[in-house]
Amino acid sequence: MANPQPENGFVKLANEIWNEIIRRDFSKRQKDIILFIWRLSYGCQKKFAVIPKLKDFELCGIGAQNITNELKYLASTKVIFWEKSESVFIVNKDYEQWQISPVRGWDEEKFKELIHLNLEKKTSQNKKLSPEKKLVNIIITSQNKKLKLLKTRSRYFLKQEVRLPSNPCRCKVKRVSKDSIKYIIKKRTTTSTTTSSKNAHDFSYSKIFQTYSDNFAVDSKVNQFDVDEINTLFDDYGGEWLLLAMREAYRHNIRTLAYIHGILKGYKSRGGPETEKQPEGNGNTTEMSTQKPTVKAKHNQAIDMLDQIEREEREREQSGSYSTL
Repeated sequence: MANPQPENGFVKLANEIWNEIIRRDFSKRQKDIILFIWRLSYGCQKKFAVIPKLKDFELCGIGAQNITNELKYLASTKVIFWEKSESVFIVNKDYEQWQISPVRGWDEEKFKELIHLNLEKKTSQNKKLSPEKKLVNIIITSQNKKLKLLKTRSRYFLKQEVRLPSNPCRCKVKRVSKDSIKYIIKKRTTTSTTTSSKNAHDFSYSKIFQTYSDNFAVDSKVNQFDVDEINTLFDDYGGEWLLLAMREAYRHNIRTLAYIHGILKGYKSRGGPETEKQPEGNGNTTEMSTQKPTVKAKHNQAIDMLDQIEREEREREQSGSYSTL
């Protein structure tokens, strides 16, 4: 006979985040993924879960042909953070950022009535066990057997849901601790030789999605078509090229994915967004931007070269005529 006890381990989550899991229109696969990550993170007394292989999600019933798409969707809707390089998964505790619609039959007031009803039932059961106006002291022993809390109940006190300060789901993303940030987003140094090793950039998918949401999407709302296009561009060109192309499109004030795709095609045809050098003055070279020279600039360069050749020929002719004299 099974006899599960909290002393053998448990997953500590706030009631408000359970309410959101019930309220949001998640599919069965998506809920299984969230529960799987919670068991391997909070169930192991950690804030993140390390899952080395995507095939490991088959343990919670997700097929290999569906797991990648489901993880990308949960990451794009800001339900989870997925750091691919470290195989780290974290459920976003700030449910206000989740871009998942409520279920069709959700009724906030009805749900609160059910909670209040069950809380009253529990209070009435406690009255049967103790005389009226008698205070009952309940000692709650923590899992590590070190901390104890004295809790007083009375019929004169209103029953409320308990929110422990140590609950990991009470904090927002802006108050995430340093050890969580280290596993959520890692900065990578650029491989270009012209870039100093002190400058670090984040080219992860979460950074790309956040940049697009903040600077390109209307009212910071990203639809499913944009998500699919961003995923394709990220897989085809990588995070570094995609972020550079988005910056270039932002500077030109043409904030469409089609324009960003065109810039990336240009990078690919040139072999990358490298700097070009152009002669200036007495042959000195100056570093140019990543954009190609215009037709007018090329024409001016050709004229300058012809003028220089003509000057050299006249100087040789003059030096030859003086030597004959």
